[in-house]
Amino acid sequence: MIPDNIWILLAEIIIFLLAVVFHEYAHAYIAYKCGDPTPKIEGRLSFNPLKHLDPIGLFLLFIIGIGFAKPVLINPAYFEDRVTCSRKVALAGPLTNLVLGLLAGVVGVALPVSGFLAVILQYTFFINVGLGFFNLIPLWPLDGHHILLSYYPQVTYNFQKFKQISIVLLIIMYFTHIIDYLIIIPTQLIYTWIQTTF
Repeated sequence: MIPDNIWILLAEIIIFLLAVVFHEYAHAYIAYKCGDPTPKIEGRLSFNPLKHLDPIGLFLLFIIGIGFAKPVLINPAYFEDRVTCSRKVALAGPLTNLVLGLLAGVVGVALPVSGFLAVILQYTFFINVGLGFFNLIPLWPLDGHHILLSYYPQVTYNFQKFKQISIVLLIIMYFTHIIDYLIIIPTQLIYTWIQTTF
């Protein structure tokens, strides 16, 4: 018999991969709807995980518990309103994860589910909401960086220089658990709100 914790780990991995796929698909879809054919040409308008996963990012996920997907290539030159569309594309990924997480959280609390299904819904909530908040951190290459630049284009040049140390800062934040606080606290607050509301 396969131990329960193996099933839990497998479910966790599948939920994370699906969260990443929906995240990247959302970026591609909004860019395409804004007039950019690049995501379609690149095959990113797909829910096929192989179209979105990065081998190195997947490897790091298993090794250190945090990974990344292939970024969706876009060409803002196709956008009629470059600023608004760029902002929508950047927001699409994190917002998709937040919505999916909230839906799973509400269903898990509001409906009489139990056992493995309850665990799946809980993991779906925490993984998606956590991924959403993580990507809102305003450091390159995360979506929060692009969102911030869409509101404050005058600091673009400074942020382009800052990109060189953004990865170092993210690594420091990861190993000092600062990222945990940025993600876990708001995620737990939202889950508590769902529990007391539904």
